[in-house]
Amino acid sequence: MIVFVNWKSYKNSRLLLLILIVLVVFFSAGCSSIKKSKIIIYSDKNANEGKPVCLVIKSVHSNEFRTDSYRKISEAAYSTPVDNTILEKVMLIPGKKKKIKIIQPEKESLGLYCFFSEPDKWKLLLQRPLKSKYKIKIKENSIKIREVGFFKSLNPFSDD
Repeated sequence: MIVFVNWKSYKNSRLLLLILIVLVVFFSAGCSSIKKSKIIIYSDKNANEGKPVCLVIKSVHSNEFRTDSYRKISEAAYSTPVDNTILEKVMLIPGKKKKIKIIQPEKESLGLYCFFSEPDKWKLLLQRPLKSKYKIKIKENSIKIREVGFFKSLNPFSDD
């Protein structure tokens, strides 16, 4: 059996293979440094009096979060050009669960802001170091971190 090899195409294919390997190594190294957080939001049927509610996720320093006003966040969320600290803006439907993946900011924390019709506890700070997963509960006109774990599941008085 005789195999004929075209040396030009052989050299080109080796070069392409080498470029492909370099690109795979480059992109896999770059992607590993990007950290993400998965945020699972549970919205009660009676959240925001049964009406949809807008949730804004923003990168924020904890000192700034304390002074953030409802008006400031709504202006940032709907500004033109878009405010680069706004990471996500979603509409939540009462009684439905929503999953969101966020690329973690390098230095800031995450601020979650809900625009309720009648706000009570309308904002929540997820401080650094950020976790890979959060469970959030939207109930009536407030937002909170949903407790999970062994002891919570044993609590007969839990309303979650």
